[in-house]
Amino acid sequence: MFGGWDGIFYAVAARGDMYWFRYLAGDGSNMPGAWANNGNAIHIGTGFDHGSCVERFAENGVVYAVWVNKDHNRPDRELRWYKLRNHTTVDRDGVVWINGNGALVGTGFTVTRAANLQGYTSWSVPEGGQLPVAIEQGGAHEVWAPRTFTGRRQLLQQGYRANGCNWQTDSTVPRGSWESGFHVVELEGAYGMRQYIPFVVKPQQPRHKVALLLPYLTHNAYNHWGGHFQYTWDDRAARRRITTQRPFANAYIEAPGFIDARFYGDLLLLKWFSDNNVAYDCYQDTDLHNPAWLSQYKVLVLATHPEYWTPQMRDAVENYLAGGGRVTYTGGNGMYERVDHLAQAGPYVLHRNVDGNRWLWRDQGRPESLVLGVAYDSYSYMDMHPYVVDAEHPSWRAPGSRSATSSARPGTTSRPAAGRSTRALVRAPRHRASSSSLTAYSTAAPRCACCRSRTADGCSARVPCVSTVRWPMTRGCRGFS
Repeated sequence: MFGGWDGIFYAVAARGDMYWFRYLAGDGSNMPGAWANNGNAIHIGTGFDHGSCVERFAENGVVYAVWVNKDHNRPDRELRWYKLRNHTTVDRDGVVWINGNGALVGTGFTVTRAANLQGYTSWSVPEGGQLPVAIEQGGAHEVWAPRTFTGRRQLLQQGYRANGCNWQTDSTVPRGSWESGFHVVELEGAYGMRQYIPFVVKPQQPRHKVALLLPYLTHNAYNHWGGHFQYTWDDRAARRRITTQRPFANAYIEAPGFIDARFYGDLLLLKWFSDNNVAYDCYQDTDLHNPAWLSQYKVLVLATHPEYWTPQMRDAVENYLAGGGRVTYTGGNGMYERVDHLAQAGPYVLHRNVDGNRWLWRDQGRPESLVLGVAYDSYSYMDMHPYVVDAEHPSWRAPGSRSATSSARPGTTSRPAAGRSTRALVRAPRHRASSSSLTAYSTAAPRCACCRSRTADGCSARVPCVSTVRWPMTRGCRGFS
């Protein structure tokens, strides 16, 4: 079973038949009328058995499936696309699949969870023999060896949601000469339970031409640990105080099995950097509050979901662009909403305005398109519309390569609100409500910003190369660089 958006669930039987259900009540009840078609399954397709495809996932009527290659000497790599035209009204209108179902929209996908801690060995070994063990640790490299600690209970302090957990420090990790990048402390307890504490190692001095900014303020806004975050229901006309001193409940470092626009989404970008030998230095949002380092880089790369920005952060990037810097925006929903964060005031971020309403930059006369060249449109959220490469632009060309040809790609969409001399490199065709573009633009300074207008997701479909600080309650450190 998979799905869930709009109350719609898809279920696949053992022989590959797919069925449609829709829960209408939305309140946990199961009274008459709570389910479409009285809760009875509606048959919508065949051939979706585990011998043919796996890793099915669906949003807004779109179903993706990674198909198993029938040639056992070749890898599983094809991503196929299907869409129900009337996914919310199948019970009333019947099953209406649009033309082109089963189209190949991507390659390079796998049915195997890669970059995880996994391994294998011989099924038996003779007494006195040697056991060969093959282990794959997800590309991680250990930067601090495991240490064992006795666990203890740390009680929450009054007002922890706003002021932080205020727990006592149990140990200190010497940084040493670790490479700049994304790292985690890996906590491993009894029965194999693992949790991760993410952090960034920034360079003492800029070393590379590329600076990568990880959107910690956004990840913190979506962190639901303790049941309190930016999206918690609250009808008070007041600002929301969200602490930065608490565990991350959304720090997925291993493949979570669903679309993740948090840390795992960022790891997909890091994986792409690693695969393409892109050297970079790593920072997180609030490092822009002291931006002296920024002007020393040729380009600043914004990661998967850079939604929340303080005025200091935005001013730093605008000044960097005005001075000839470059920005590459690889995600979506970027620079969407303002927050305030002053470290000297306390370990918290202030969300929303004084009336308790969303504090969008565009409502303050500073739309994100002025910096990024594109803007997010909430009406296209999770639409999964395909896009087409359609521009002859030097950005697509490497030395000795041919220019890009028009080709369909899977993707999500947002409406671009382009400014200045913006040119679309990639577009979403014939979308009923909005459009999406990968754009490049230049201004008076000799610079270029490359921006992707989409709902938040990563740049690569493959899993990341990682490294850790391991801590089997135990603790240790890994670096993602």
